[in-house]
Amino acid sequence: MKEILLCLLQDYGYIALLFLMILENVFPPIPSELILAFCGFMISKNYFSILGVIAVSTFGAYIGSFVLYFIGRMKISEILLQKLHFSTYHIQQTKDWFDKQGKKAVFLGRFVPIIRSIISLPAGMVKMSMTLFSLYTLLGTLCWNSIVTFIGFYLGENWYYISVIFQKYNFFFIILFVIGFYCYKKKRT
Repeated sequence: MKEILLCLLQDYGYIALLFLMILENVFPPIPSELILAFCGFMISKNYFSILGVIAVSTFGAYIGSFVLYFIGRMKISEILLQKLHFSTYHIQQTKDWFDKQGKKAVFLGRFVPIIRSIISLPAGMVKMSMTLFSLYTLLGTLCWNSIVTFIGFYLGENWYYISVIFQKYNFFFIILFVIGFYCYKKKRT
C-alpha cells in the first residue's frame, strides 16, 4: 500500500494529496503519518510547497471528517451500534459525555491515530454544532498536519521513520488518549 500512496503523490501531486486525506479520514487504516511525512520530504526536494501541503491536507481531512460527521447524524449510526450490541444506555452515556467534552475531544482526537477519524461519528450523533465541529476539526487537523509535515521535511531522506514509529506505537497513543480523558473527567467530577 505504501508504494501505491507514494506513486499517487508523485504522479498527481496536490490532487492525490487531497483525495488521500479525504480517504484517510473515512478509512482510518490509511495512515496520515505516511502521507504527510512523505509530502514533507517532497517539500525538501521542491516538489511541493509547505503552505500547499498544509492547506490541501487540512482541507482534505476536513472534508473527510464531514463524511463521518454526517453518517453520525443519521439514525442508522445508532441502529448499527445497537446491532453491534451496544446498549441504548451506553449510547446515551456516550452522547451525554460528548455533549460536555465534545469540543476538546474533537480537537485532541485529531492527534491520535484511528481516533482522528472516528471522533467525527459521535460529534454527528450528538448533533454538535457544525460551526463548532468545523472550528475544532480545522484547528486540530491544521496542527497535526503541520507537525507531521514539518517532521517529514526535517527528517529528509529518513522521512519514513515517522511512519514506522507511529505504526509501532499506535496502540500506545490510543491508550494514552483514553487514560488522559478518563483522568481529566475524574478530576472535573
